[in-house]
Amino acid sequence: TINDNADSIYAGQPTSYVVTANNNGEKTVKVAIIINNVPNSITNVTRDCIPFSGSECNNSGGNVNNIYDVLTIAPGSKVVYTINGTISLGASGTLLNRASISVPAGITDLIPENNTATDTTIILKPPGGSQILLPMIVNR
Repeated sequence: TINDNADSIYAGQPTSYVVTANNNGEKTVKVAIIINNVPNSITNVTRDCIPFSGSECNNSGGNVNNIYDVLTIAPGSKVVYTINGTISLGASGTLLNRASISVPAGITDLIPENNTATDTTIILKPPGGSQILLPMIVNR
């Protein structure tokens, strides 16, 4: 899943996404690849990964805009990424953020249609429009 818990957001505001990869099966999944290309309209991106109960993520933290990680997910466990950033002031329209996971050979995925998720958020212009602040020089 991927979710920012917002139907709309103002340009210039901070945003946060949670990307979760679950293993509802009975076998440990090794070498699963998760991908999330954070849209360009999100700037100052940071991310972190938390593996739960015997799971592993290998590429967490730092100022990396995209997730491309090789995971191990234990049965009944999950890996959760938190992605933080700011909607750029020039952004507008609809923001689509998509995450997907591929299952390695030898693992049977009983529900492959849940291996891709997309979050949709409408970007609103800030109230009063964009503001540019210029220094003021006073001559006395």
